[in-house]
Amino acid sequence: LLARGDRLRADLVAAFAQKGIAVSTTGYGSVFTLWRSATPPLTYAEAVQVADSDWTLALHKALRRQGVTTMPFAFGRVYLTFAHDDEALQMLLDGYKAAIALL
Repeated sequence: LLARGDRLRADLVAAFAQKGIAVSTTGYGSVFTLWRSATPPLTYAEAVQVADSDWTLALHKALRRQGVTTMPFAFGRVYLTFAHDDEALQMLLDGYKAAIALL
């Protein structure tokens, strides 16, 4: 599960980069937060500076149009479970890629 989460995190960063959007993640394996910053925040103070509520809400809405539900606030996290098999992770990644195109 941790390896799947790490792979998804890397795939999401790459998908955003392909569209010219710098993002990073913080967290551990299957629980992580996506940040609109090339460098992940290391402290809460840095996270407050990096947090972009408008962008996060826009991403949330774009993802919802693709059938992906996320937390609609900047400090939201992505949680993966054992139910997220390879097929589910691919669907999630595809949903993100389609949503990125809408941003």
